[in-house]
Amino acid sequence: MIFTKKYGDLKQAILKPTSVKRIDLVYPDEDLSTIDFSQFKNLRELSIQLKVDQDLGISNSIGRLEKLEKLSFLNVNFKRFPEWLFDMKRLKYVMVRGCDMTEIPKGFSSLMFLKKLRLENMHIKSIPRDFSKMKNLEQLSLSANFKLKTIETKELPPNLKELNLAATAISEYEKDRLRQQNKSLKIY
Repeated sequence: MIFTKKYGDLKQAILKPTSVKRIDLVYPDEDLSTIDFSQFKNLRELSIQLKVDQDLGISNSIGRLEKLEKLSFLNVNFKRFPEWLFDMKRLKYVMVRGCDMTEIPKGFSSLMFLKKLRLENMHIKSIPRDFSKMKNLEQLSLSANFKLKTIETKELPPNLKELNLAATAISEYEKDRLRQQNKSLKIY
C-alpha cells in the first residue's frame, strides 16, 4: 500500500509533483527503481518501508532531491549505502533500519547538516573515525546492532548529546567508560 500526505497513492501525487512535501511509502508493490523521484522538487520528507525480505529496487533519482531534509528506509536491504546519499547536503535526519550491512562508509561526514542519524537493526561492527567530523550531529542511534562491541570516544561527533546503544554487544562497563569520558552525553 502506498500513502502520501495529500494524495491517496503515488500515481495521484505524480500528477502534481511540485505540491508534494512528504511521501510515506508503506509496503509498495511497484518497483521503486523505475520512479523518477526528482520530479518532487519540493519534497522535504521521504520514508520507504518494505516488508521483511521484500526485494524492490530503489531509484537513484532520490539523490537529486535537493530540498529533502528527512530520509527513512525500513527493511530496504541495501548491500551498501547508495553513493548518492552522501551528496544530499540538506539532510538533517537519516534512518536506515533492518538491513544486512556490516560497515558504515566514511561518506556520512559529508552530511554537514545532519542532526539525527539512526542506523539500527543491522550488522554494524564499528563506526568510522570520520564520524568525529560530524559537527552538527546531536543524536546517534546504533541500537540492535548486535555485533557492535566497542566505540572509541575519538570516533564520536563533538556535539553529540544522545547515543543509543541498546541491544548491542557493548557491555555496561564499556558504556560507563564512555559516560566517564563524555559527561554531557546521554547513553542508552
